[in-house]
Amino acid sequence: MKRNFVLLLIAIALISCSVNKQHVIHYRSERLCGGIKNMYEYIKNSNEIKDYFFENPLSPIQLNCEIDTLVTEGIPFPFLQSEVAKIIEKEEKVSFAEAYRRLEFKFLSKPTIKLNPACIEQINANKPQVKIQYYYYPEYVLLTAQISKIKYIEEYGIGYLILAKIDLNGEIAILKTSSWQE
Repeated sequence: MKRNFVLLLIAIALISCSVNKQHVIHYRSERLCGGIKNMYEYIKNSNEIKDYFFENPLSPIQLNCEIDTLVTEGIPFPFLQSEVAKIIEKEEKVSFAEAYRRLEFKFLSKPTIKLNPACIEQINANKPQVKIQYYYYPEYVLLTAQISKIKYIEEYGIGYLILAKIDLNGEIAILKTSSWQE
C-alpha cells in the first residue's frame, strides 16, 4: 500500500513537470515567414507604435528591439482571446462561448509548442527598447505580435498587440490592435 502511494506520487510529479514543458518544432512555412517579415516592417514603420512607446515620436527614432526567434503556437492569453473567438465563431458556425472554450482547451490545457520557422533574424541591438514575440495560430493563419517595453528601471510594464491574418502570399491584414499596462 505504501509502495503504491509512493509510485503514485512519483507519477504525479513526472506528469506535472511534463505539462509545463515547452516543445520546439522546426516549422518551415513561406506563408508564416512572409507574414513575420511584413509584420516586422509594419512595426518598424508604425507611428502609432512609436507614439505608444516613446515620449517624442516625431523625432526620427529607430526602434531598437530584441526579437524572440521562436514563435509560440496560439495566442497571447488573455489578450485578443475574444477577437480570435469571434473569428472561430464566424468560420466554424459555433457559439461564441464554444469558440472561447475551444481556445482555452487547445492552448491552455497542454504544453506550450514553440515553432522554429528559421526565418526570424536575431537582431543584436545595443540596449533594446522593446521585445517582440510572435504567436501563430496555423488553423486560422493568424499572426500576433506582442511588443513589450523592456524595463531597465523599476516601472510598470506596457505592451502593444497586433493581430493579423496572413494571406497566401505572406501579406498581412491587420485585424485588431490593442495595448496593455501592468
